[in-house]
Amino acid sequence: HTLQRLWSFLSLQVLHWFRDICGKSFVSLMLFTDVTDVGSAFSQVSLQFDSYSDGLFYHICGGTIIDSFHILTAAHCILSMDAHLYRAVVGEHNLYEYDGSEEFLPVERIVVHPGWNGDLAKGNDIAILRLASPVYDNGYVAIANLPYPDQTLPHGFTCYITGWGLMDCELKHRFSIHTICSQPEWWGSIALKTMVCAGGDGIISGCQGDSGGPLNCFTDGAWRVHGVVSYGPSGRCNQVKKPTVFTRVSSFQDWMYSVRPSPLSHVSKTVTTFLLLSFLLFCLLGYFRLIADSISPLHSQIKLKCFQICCV
Repeated sequence: HTLQRLWSFLSLQVLHWFRDICGKSFVSLMLFTDVTDVGSAFSQVSLQFDSYSDGLFYHICGGTIIDSFHILTAAHCILSMDAHLYRAVVGEHNLYEYDGSEEFLPVERIVVHPGWNGDLAKGNDIAILRLASPVYDNGYVAIANLPYPDQTLPHGFTCYITGWGLMDCELKHRFSIHTICSQPEWWGSIALKTMVCAGGDGIISGCQGDSGGPLNCFTDGAWRVHGVVSYGPSGRCNQVKKPTVFTRVSSFQDWMYSVRPSPLSHVSKTVTTFLLLSFLLFCLLGYFRLIADSISPLHSQIKLKCFQICCV
């Protein structure tokens, strides 16, 4: 038990070090700097961890609401597979103040991509958390739009991040295509096609910020979460040819849909069950009425035909 507590403590320190490596962290949610439609920022989540199982939760990573029951985050944010040690806070603005817009939601299940082995350079840095209760639309939360499967963006496309990360890092990121990001003087072979690079021009670039947080891009008439913060340059911000690297969401659409039911699946099951029970009840009533009317051969013959039609 002592070793587990020590491991949790050290893991938290490492995460906080990565978060603060670029400058002083701050507690207020960074919204889009020059975007008037900040609605997509409402899909931002504070993933919190109870390292000592004492009921005290600490912010460790960002995340994104992708439906009323599921949160998208980075696999390296998962310090333990015990879901009860996590909670997702949605509608959050200031981590150290209660704004009245927050919802504190316990996590029921954790699904880490099977290809994740703890090495950021190998990719698959993605995980989905299922909540024990659904997100309630209180006016301060929103469900993020996902990109189309295998959708890519052109070089130089502008995207944005939100989170509780770093004060001296830009929130605006310019998209870098894989052929550039994977050049030897950039990230080389560790920049995989299942990743997204943003920044690296030395002027507008990203930092670690909140691991697991979203990279939001306005495409096809809507804000969509195209990336999940994975890794970035150590040392200072805005390093030339060392952009922030995100897990490319469009590369994992099939896996994401396979591990979470459709948001309407529970509704479909309920409707199907209701129709089936109604059908059986209708036929059962017809059957009992047939027995009740069996004293009349004519009625029996008519009811029998009706019973056969109803139950086919």
